[in-house]
Amino acid sequence: MPLVHKHSLFGLEFLRHLVRLTRLYWASDDAPKGGGLLAVTVALEVASVYGVVLLSDAQRQIFDAFGGKDMVAFSAAVGLFLVVALGYVVVSTYRIYVRGRLEIRWRRWLTDHFLGLWMDPQTSCEMELHRRMIDNPDQRIAEDLREFVASALGLPLSLLSAFVTLLSFATILWTLSGSWTPSLAEGTHLRIPGIMMWVAIGYALPASWITHRVGRRLVPVQFDRQRFEADVRYKLVRFRENVEPIALAAGAPAERRLALQRFANVVTNWWELIRAQRNLAMLTTGIGQANSLVPLLVAAPAYFSGT
Repeated sequence: MPLVHKHSLFGLEFLRHLVRLTRLYWASDDAPKGGGLLAVTVALEVASVYGVVLLSDAQRQIFDAFGGKDMVAFSAAVGLFLVVALGYVVVSTYRIYVRGRLEIRWRRWLTDHFLGLWMDPQTSCEMELHRRMIDNPDQRIAEDLREFVASALGLPLSLLSAFVTLLSFATILWTLSGSWTPSLAEGTHLRIPGIMMWVAIGYALPASWITHRVGRRLVPVQFDRQRFEADVRYKLVRFRENVEPIALAAGAPAERRLALQRFANVVTNWWELIRAQRNLAMLTTGIGQANSLVPLLVAAPAYFSGT
């Protein structure tokens, strides 16, 4: 059997499971309270992005006053920056706090729900019928529910923050960059408004796609990592619970070999994990270093020409 299974990242079956698992909590009696926390979290998420925009504008005023050697404007800009920074710190802090409250509330409800299913008297019969499909239910309840709730909150909120950030700074780039009028022929020019915004989008889209292609390898590797780690823990717990019969039967060496065989899967999986992380880190670090260079290269011709 291969070490790493091929898991479908997306598809209709994935969506059905996702909707069913998400609907469990949001159709429960606790959903109104969770909805209130979610509304506050979304508001704070948008407010934090707005705070970044205000900080950017305050920094612009500081450097404008600094370049113009205007002490009065510089002092006012610094005061504005401190006020905005204080508000941003408060909003960012409570954004994390409220989100954490919602996360533990959602996880607590799901844990209670699945513990009730797993500890039902009929569950032992179901486990015998579907033994090949059962994969460490204790680990799934303890860890996978935590990961699910964190991802179910984190990914949509991150997407919302990214979308609002895109709109906000696209507007700023559009306003600042003006128009680019390359010459197609003598006396003929092509006017491209908001050139820096289009450059940013043109740079971000392929960079994001390449990062996705490289990073998606981590998904099945992380899935198998949790499974193999749980297999090792399960084997050690079983040994601890049956230590006396194993000792009387002189079965300790055999149990040790089985435990080491399961741990070998952990080691192999770890090598795959660090190789995938190495590739992703190399790519993202390179893209991050280029982030500051690309706008300068784009703006340099117009700057040196005085336009």
